[in-house]
Parts: sequence; C-alpha cells; structure tokens
Amino acid sequence: MKPTLNQKRRYIVFNVSHRINEDEMIRVIDETVSRFSGQYGSAEAGCRLVYFNGNWGIIRAGLKQVDMVKTSMLFIENIENKEVNIMLPFVGATIKSAKNFIIKKEGDTNASNAR
Repeated sequence: MKPTLNQKRRYIVFNVSHRINEDEMIRVIDETVSRFSGQYGSAEAGCRLVYFNGNWGIIRAGLKQVDMVKTSMLFIENIENKEVNIMLPFVGATIKSAKNFIIKKEGDTNASNAR
C-alpha cells in the first residue's frame, strides 16, 4: 500500500471514574463502538486500546472516525456492574502527546511504556 493511502491516526485519551480490568475495558469499547456505528463503522475506525492503567487509557482510531468513537464512548454507563463516567479530555496526533498528557494529569510515569 502506498504511504499516501494509509489512514492517519489520532490518539484519544480517556479517564474512567472507577478502576476497571483491562480485558473488560477492551470488550466494552469494541461492543459500544460496534453497537453505535455497526460492524462496518467499527472496522473502519480501527479502534485499538494502546494503553490502560485501570483509570486512564489511550485509544488509537482513524482520523475521520475520531468523533464517532468519542460519541460512542459517551454511551458507556456500566462496566462490571459498576456505574461509571468516562471523560475524554484530550485527542492527540501522536502517542507521545497523549502519554505526556496522562503523565501531566496523573503523574503516571508508566504511560511512557504504552504499546
């Protein structure tokens, strides 16, 4: 594939009000994006959880689908039978900027180990 045909990516930083298991968070994100945009929209968005520490996380998504992913994330209300609030404070063009945002807000130096 030519480099000009590659889709540009954005990194969405999110914060969950309660501590959640990483596997459960991956499942909930996939389910919610699929339910909100259908299978085609979900595949086109190419969502992937890049980093998660229980409260803070980074999702990689396609540039054109960032708004759709952010909107679908707002529909998450319950995870593991706990009521949760998800905040989406930052969208960055590079994973480094997303990691730096988490480090600045949380002081989480493990964010530098994101995949």
